[in-house]
Amino acid sequence: ARIWVLDARTLGVLRMLETGSAPAGLSVSGDGRWLASADRDSDQVSIYALEGLTLHRRPTVGTRPFGLRFAPDGRLFVANVGTNDVTVIDPQSGETLATVAVGERPYGVAFARGRAFVTNQYADTVSVIDLAGLAVIETLDVGEYPEGIDTTSDGTTVVVANWFSNTVSLIDAATMTVVGEIETADGPRAFCTFIQQRN
Repeated sequence: ARIWVLDARTLGVLRMLETGSAPAGLSVSGDGRWLASADRDSDQVSIYALEGLTLHRRPTVGTRPFGLRFAPDGRLFVANVGTNDVTVIDPQSGETLATVAVGERPYGVAFARGRAFVTNQYADTVSVIDLAGLAVIETLDVGEYPEGIDTTSDGTTVVVANWFSNTVSLIDAATMTVVGEIETADGPRAFCTFIQQRN
């Protein structure tokens, strides 16, 4: 399996990076040092140094990793749908810093207010993980089969796409409460970047 790296201007192929089996989610660290791939059927993560596009580490995680994202402090959070947990990795050393149990079938990860928010597909919930203690501090009920998750650009609201209930849930990041729900077209599920419009 491979990741194809394209030139953003010409869309020409710059390089193909070898991954484990069935690469799923991709994430780039905020400092631009690392690219990570969740290799779903290999139960591992491939971490590449973006400078030079070379393989750096390939740590083992839980079963069937899918969604992954780098936290603002650089740690890599990996949602493992088969073991119902999140693996927290130091990308430099490849060391597993923690394994945090969450709800059934964790799928996506987003960050706001010093916390990680993880969608749990089969539980219809979002687990909130404190980034300092690496423990779940809250579990929020959202729509049916939540998948995609991100924060608004100002970091105040976490937005969750609920695939089966055709809604988007809005979570106040500070109070960790669901403050709204928006009906959508059929089957919202993708990872997104949300923009906060100011009036």
